[in-house]
Amino acid sequence: QWNEEVRRSTVYLFQPPDAVRFRAGFSRFARNAGQNPPNGAYITYYLKEKLEKTLKITFLDAEGKVIRTFDSHKKKGKKKPSPGPFGFRRIPNVTTEPGLNRFYWDMRYPDAHEVPGALLWAGSTRGPLAPPGTYRVRLELGDKVMERTFKIVKDPRVNTPQEAFDEQFRFLLKIRDKLSETHDAINEIRQIREQIKQTLKRTEALEVHEKIQKAADPILKQLDAIEDELIQRKAKAFQDLLNYPIKLNNKLAALASVVASADAPPTQQSYEVFRDLSEKVDLQIAKLKDLKASDIPDFNRLCDELGVPAVVTKPVKKKDAA
Repeated sequence: QWNEEVRRSTVYLFQPPDAVRFRAGFSRFARNAGQNPPNGAYITYYLKEKLEKTLKITFLDAEGKVIRTFDSHKKKGKKKPSPGPFGFRRIPNVTTEPGLNRFYWDMRYPDAHEVPGALLWAGSTRGPLAPPGTYRVRLELGDKVMERTFKIVKDPRVNTPQEAFDEQFRFLLKIRDKLSETHDAINEIRQIREQIKQTLKRTEALEVHEKIQKAADPILKQLDAIEDELIQRKAKAFQDLLNYPIKLNNKLAALASVVASADAPPTQQSYEVFRDLSEKVDLQIAKLKDLKASDIPDFNRLCDELGVPAVVTKPVKKKDAA
């Protein structure tokens, strides 16, 4: 493919080879052994010169639905937290150097939403692997758009039918989405709690503080109770998850790891566990919705009636000023 068309192009996307869906990884730290290439699909593209514009790489399924988009504006070498005992993983870089460039896609769909600082045992928020099938990659540079089609093929050592891959993938998406819903609820709880605490802090020196505190205490208590069912708040290090029981979010993440552990359809037990966990998560989210529909609006009205200020000024002590 290295011909005059490539040489004349500002940007050129080569035809990607088929990617094999191996369940393997590679180590960067083995000093006494060779290193395998990263596991996944890779594309190669040519740039005539170093770019100032943003270069976008988008992966799509056979129907043209966007799976993931990467762009060159993301910080090079940036690390993304990976909740679990394996620490951090790197976000792939879209390089823009003159000449040939290569980008690896790990064949995974987007991750579940995360809770900052949360720890997970025997699971993670990683998105599911794309099932075998036909995919497309799109390269965009300004108004220049190029697309190529490639395939993800199954490991030749397994005899799993396509229907089983598809069933597993659909189920993993459901687990991921339920984990995202769980983490969204946890993040919302923490935002509400922080706002209430800030209101209490602002009114410490005011006469209305006692009334605000009396209204806030039951709300904070309910928020704590809901969050304690959704996530283990006592865990500050991974070994803490051996001392304190894991909660619903971690159980969902661990279930995803079990379902994704082999190229095989999900078991009936996995479906039953998911149904049980989903019902328990839905119960806690329903409690949060009730709290948002009644207690929190009542608290807001009380603050308005008492004229709680958005900003409270206090005299600055000489020691603090120094």
